[in-house]
Amino acid sequence: MANIIKKICNDMRMKSMRRDLSTLSDGELNDLGIHRGQIPDLARYFYGAGPRPDSI
Repeated sequence: MANIIKKICNDMRMKSMRRDLSTLSDGELNDLGIHRGQIPDLARYFYGAGPRPDSI
């Protein structure tokens, strides 16, 4: 049960991180060293989810 709750919380945090980073301009992302296309993978790795299943 705890694993399910942890996964749900991490999914919510990943979604929030993707949404927050997506609101930044390309210049702001560039200042952080991030390309817009990296946002989903960055959020997944940050919360320990690893690569997207379709990229393996």
